[in-house]
Amino acid sequence: MRSQINKLEYQRDKQAEQLRVPALLEGAWKGLMGFGGGNRSDLRFYQWKDGRVSVELLTGWNANPGVAIDPQRLHVDIEGQKVQFSFRSRLIVPGVLTDSFDIRFELNIVDPKHLRGAIYSNGYHVQDVSLKKQP
Repeated sequence: MRSQINKLEYQRDKQAEQLRVPALLEGAWKGLMGFGGGNRSDLRFYQWKDGRVSVELLTGWNANPGVAIDPQRLHVDIEGQKVQFSFRSRLIVPGVLTDSFDIRFELNIVDPKHLRGAIYSNGYHVQDVSLKKQP
């Protein structure tokens, strides 16, 4: 009987934790992030009424506006303390080159005000990243 109670309490605690993560992420986060020819510093997470979470890339992540900056389009996958999302970024140097990069963020919640993880571009590790939640 005690074993069953422990299992139920564990499941309850795990579900409660999963419900807290979207609310914890909501808001602006800052940290140096570089790839594809530039550096960026801001992300903003949104929690939708149905529990989904999306991310808005606040600072010039894409040379083609509207492709990767619409928060309704950039879905965030959450599994426990892991937060992941991906998108395609374009680098355009007029008259020289146009290139695309598949970018993936793999982050972990360190504490309620700190995310840490890595950025991958076209499958290769580009940078370790540390993000702080803004007031």
